[in-house]
Amino acid sequence: MVFKNSALDLVGETPILRLSKTEAARGIPAELFAKLEFYNPFAAMQDRIAIAIGKEAEELNATSQTMLYAWGYGDCILSLAFYAAICGNPFHLVMPDTDNPSNIELASYYAAEVELVYMASAESGLSYAKSLAEEDSNGVFIDLGKLKEQTHYFSTAPEIWRDTNGEIDVLVAHLTYADDLSGMYQFFKDQERNVRVFGATYEELYEEAIDQTIEDCFDELISIDIDEVYEEQDILARTEGLMLGLSSVAAICAALELAAKPEFAGSKIVCLLSEGGYMRFLDMQY
Repeated sequence: MVFKNSALDLVGETPILRLSKTEAARGIPAELFAKLEFYNPFAAMQDRIAIAIGKEAEELNATSQTMLYAWGYGDCILSLAFYAAICGNPFHLVMPDTDNPSNIELASYYAAEVELVYMASAESGLSYAKSLAEEDSNGVFIDLGKLKEQTHYFSTAPEIWRDTNGEIDVLVAHLTYADDLSGMYQFFKDQERNVRVFGATYEELYEEAIDQTIEDCFDELISIDIDEVYEEQDILARTEGLMLGLSSVAAICAALELAAKPEFAGSKIVCLLSEGGYMRFLDMQY
């Protein structure tokens, strides 16, 4: 009988799918692939961070009774909820009051102590969460940003490199936050092959926020119109059978833009699909 002992054992080793119907329909001269990160148990790339959280907690001598403190937003905070639910740790999440309501609801569902705060910057939120851990004799602070970068360097990027036999030419991923791509960018720059890394975004806020770290994250940023993302979301669902979140669709839109350029003819382009859509995202459009 073949089985896993924990949902943590299901993290990673996600498949790569060739988007053959999209290639044929668009007459793309490049090869287009998708890394399906929503095959992780919590349906997002950030599940991978849960493994790193476990190692970090062990190094900090945390037990199942230790309170875990963290500052975060977006899907990354759900990796802590995922880990804590399995390992039994109580946890306190400091989140910006502007975060997606579904993330807040999911974190609360997993029995997190959620503290919504107004913060002028991510740095101030990080400092506040760290101070809470320092004041608690039974608490430790988990730096999710640092763990994201390490996780993608040692886990996500090596899988892509291995499964493409080291023949990847281009990686495209939605740049939700700078540290999402920095680990993968550094991994591919450490290889002998010249792999170009592109960030995709459909929100001006992200473009403004990442200017200072652009050299450490990707080679170029591609901005996609949100209406184009919605349109492509429908097309992908009805042709490739993929119901995707907007972040994943934005990556594919950027890849299609690159694939249409003569300089990328014959290239192997891999899109990182960080999250699926399913019913969670339908109410964001309709």
